Amino acid sequence: MGNFRPAQHFKIVPELTPYIIGLPAVIEEFVSIAGAKYIGGSYVVDCNAVIPDLRMKVVDEKGVITISADNLVIKKENECVLAFASQPSFGFGPDMYFGAPLFKQYCIGIDFPLSIVVIRPLSSPTTTTTVNPR
Repeated sequence: MGNFRPAQHFKIVPELTPYIIGLPAVIEEFVSIAGAKYIGGSYVVDCNAVIPDLRMKVVDEKGVITISADNLVIKKENECVLAFASQPSFGFGPDMYFGAPLFKQYCIGIDFPLSIVVIRPLSSPTTTTTVNPR
């Protein structure tokens, strides 16, 4: 995102969360580039702001995953919130969790015996449908 190029590698886990959750120093770089302000527990950004896509090199540095800017913003009533949250790992578990912003653009497959995660672009954009319970 922007010119941020971390010098280290991070362990990333796909997670069913609405956010990309990660180490505070990394998340602060992302939200700073987007021009967000931390207000009331969320990173709020101007709804008309131009936010860069999030691009990541994966495993062997040949593959690149891009999460488009429109999947990084959650529209809540009259404000827009970046889909980022920070959480220290304290050396336990993964460094980053990638939730809904990743799943909106990619299909994730996991082969547990081989310890492989396969990430493929979706063939068409996702849509949201509201269902009224009976």
